[in-house]
Amino acid sequence: MANVLGISKGYYCKLENGTKEVTPEVEAKIRERLFFKRQEHSLLVASFDWVSLHFRTTDIETVVKQILKLDLSEFSLENYARYQYPVMYRYGALNLYVDAANSEHGVLIECSGMACRELEQILKDQGRDWYELFNDCLVFEEVLRARSVMDLPVDEAVDAPTEKAQLQAPFNVTRLDLALDEFYSEAGNYHLLDLFARFHAGLISTRKRSYSSQMGGKYTKAGLYNDGLTLYLGSPQSTPFFRFYEKDAERAKALGTSLDTIHDVTGFKNRYEVVLRGEKSDGFIRRYVLEYFDLAQQAVGIINANLVVFSDFQGHLDEDWYTLMNSREAYQFVMTPKVMDVTKTWTWAEKVVFPTMAFLKKENKRKFFEMLGDAKISKRYADYLKLKEEAEHQQRSQRKNKTSGAR
Repeated sequence: MANVLGISKGYYCKLENGTKEVTPEVEAKIRERLFFKRQEHSLLVASFDWVSLHFRTTDIETVVKQILKLDLSEFSLENYARYQYPVMYRYGALNLYVDAANSEHGVLIECSGMACRELEQILKDQGRDWYELFNDCLVFEEVLRARSVMDLPVDEAVDAPTEKAQLQAPFNVTRLDLALDEFYSEAGNYHLLDLFARFHAGLISTRKRSYSSQMGGKYTKAGLYNDGLTLYLGSPQSTPFFRFYEKDAERAKALGTSLDTIHDVTGFKNRYEVVLRGEKSDGFIRRYVLEYFDLAQQAVGIINANLVVFSDFQGHLDEDWYTLMNSREAYQFVMTPKVMDVTKTWTWAEKVVFPTMAFLKKENKRKFFEMLGDAKISKRYADYLKLKEEAEHQQRSQRKNKTSGAR
């Protein structure tokens, strides 16, 4: 349980025997990880697990302001970068890359799984959702298109698209991962080993030319530790690319706990991922903004369009698979926003900030304390501290009420 909550075993024991009080941070983790609201009426719950947005402009401040509705000053500048971008910024788990010398590289907003959840919290606080974010991207694309034609600053740009401007879109979605989570059910779940066996038996018809699998484990004092099964359909460079895996085993390994604990805490069983890149991911989002279709239904449709699962060689379909993948009532798309986790910020500060501060303090002590006193907390951290203060106040009030009631 200590691993699930992300705290030390010693600290957890002190919480259990009452020698240590539960802090607001730990209470938040308990609520998030132990009071998980399952979608009982849905066999599959869809979410975005990766989103990459590319803008052919070097005006990073305007991109951040127009698309994320944030200020670049709220981001931390990293001392390393990727993807041949010379500069990288970070806001929680969200990565932001820019090449100020090359508008073709331009600006890249990259959201991994955790970053998607944090961005959903940002969007929720702004009164927006994914649809409005993507729509804002396309609106801003027209501004960039006009800017490229008229060679004007963004705030002076006019809507004047031409054939030249339309040759290469100023904005595109370079990658989009859709995740379909199947939740654990005591009545039974689909067995990915059955799908694996059907691949080997030739009972699956697919447009993909290749598939592979990965399954492993290790022996411990407690017995065999199963890493779970993962199936890959297509090559990682192809689109769409599919990744199906036993998410409960993956989470149990990551947290160092049992499958039963994962089932009880998160409800996860299997995950079915659809990875789109290039024209496929870009076209998917453009069509989504135009048609406002059901994202979960589309993800299921992409899987069914690329994969036909038979139960025998007489042409009978696998009923268990299509019970999972073929009922409109079986799936839905959800947003699961999460407040920023400051654990990584402390780790980063320990490795980078504090050593630098120690040097600056010794180099010029007076100037160090002057600048420290003048330093302003960014809005992102101010919001976090406000939520923390409210949680602590609520906790103190609850303890006071309990004490008063006991008297």
